[in-house]
Amino acid sequence: MGLTLYPGSSDADDVESSWSYSGFDAFRHALAAADGIDLQVMQGFGGDRPWSSVTSPLGLLLDHPDDRGQLSAAECERVLPRLIEIVAGWADGDLGHSAEDFLEEAKSFIAVLEVCVRERVPVVFS
Repeated sequence: MGLTLYPGSSDADDVESSWSYSGFDAFRHALAAADGIDLQVMQGFGGDRPWSSVTSPLGLLLDHPDDRGQLSAAECERVLPRLIEIVAGWADGDLGHSAEDFLEEAKSFIAVLEVCVRERVPVVFS
């Protein structure tokens, strides 16, 4: 059992991103590190720093439950450019931690977000 991210109310039924929970956790930690966010000090990750203090658009993704809820199309649009930038760096060999292990999954997640932005639908976490 794991986590699946897919466009809500979309005609792109074949577009999804599937993760193990541990893989998605590692992905979020690597994203946070690449964006200068120390998850250990953030609320929900053992610390008490509020997410409202984070200016990065990745905060929308990092402070989201793994297995439920949605990010709106507008939120996907805010997250997508920074996500693409970080994953492109990993693809160019700037891999932090075990990023190589989830590079393909990260690319599939980008594809899901691109559909969500293009079709103006939310990404669904389930």
